[in-house]
Amino acid sequence: MGYRSRSEQLTKTSEINLDNQEVARYKKRFHKFDKESRGFITTVDVQQVLESINVHIDENALHEILNEVDLNKNGQVELDEFMQVRGAGSM
Repeated sequence: MGYRSRSEQLTKTSEINLDNQEVARYKKRFHKFDKESRGFITTVDVQQVLESINVHIDENALHEILNEVDLNKNGQVELDEFMQVRGAGSM
């Protein structure tokens, strides 16, 4: 036993346990970050949203957090990755 980081707990095939209302709510949240409708978010997108609500986070910490969410390690968080994290968080 022992502690496992979120990235070890989640995989591309992790089951998402969200109802339709939750899916709609999390998609809306995702699109607040993905203002250009590219289908992914980056650290820059997250920083802009956080700064708009007067929240400041260390850039290295933000990169570490998003790296855990970025399951395919392409430097971007796609909607399906965002939904998996949200689904795992609601279990």
